[in-house]
Amino acid sequence: MPGGRQLDLAVVPPSAIGQEGAVATKNVSISKYSQVEALKKGVMDLYGKMDQFDLVLYFQNPSGPFSNRLRVLREGNLKENGVATGATIVCQTAQWEECKSKGAESLYYMWAADLPRVPEERRVQPGQGEPVKLGQETVIPAPEVLPLRKMLDYSWVDESRKLVKIYITSNEDPLAVAAAASEQDKLVQSEFGQQSLKITVQGKSVKHVLEIEELEHGIVPEECKVKVVAGKKISITLRKAKDDQLWHTLVMRK
Repeated sequence: MPGGRQLDLAVVPPSAIGQEGAVATKNVSISKYSQVEALKKGVMDLYGKMDQFDLVLYFQNPSGPFSNRLRVLREGNLKENGVATGATIVCQTAQWEECKSKGAESLYYMWAADLPRVPEERRVQPGQGEPVKLGQETVIPAPEVLPLRKMLDYSWVDESRKLVKIYITSNEDPLAVAAAASEQDKLVQSEFGQQSLKITVQGKSVKHVLEIEELEHGIVPEECKVKVVAGKKISITLRKAKDDQLWHTLVMRK
């Protein structure tokens, strides 16, 4: 369900391509906070004996980010990998026959499985002379997807009648503060909701992320802001939705 904690996924096993080219899938519902290893175990329960260490999972979202091609599921949880509900999970094992890892019947090209077959008499056309090379194909590399690193060390204070502040200092998280550089570099992105926040620092080899999905109380998103003091700290100012409301904790207690 969109925005929910459960992901509804369609799982395609290595043996999905049938005699007629049909793709056999099974539906799985799993928490977006589940680790990739947990999904692997679920796949093994669905399809029988597989070696977990030989099993590689790929995913492709139905729309939005990561919907243009299959991507490898890396260590971490499904949310960190960017998996959305409705995504297709494709399985591959090291024992997979190489002849099935190429061509139109490969799982990499499973979207073409229902295309009409070319008649045998049209597959090879007679010609004269040696083949002529028409040109070098230009390959455009896909943009690199940086891994995510959670920012877990920070401090906060119920500062005044209207404001709550969060601080990430160089003592608490030197990597994130160094990656943020200065205010002018614009390497820090912020997303504020009615009762949530997500701060992303764009590093060279990793994205540093502080995400709180449920704050203790509501905030005014358009009046919240982030400030970077180069080499010292990242400060986040939250505007309370209700003046004079005391915050006893930053994150909603479960």
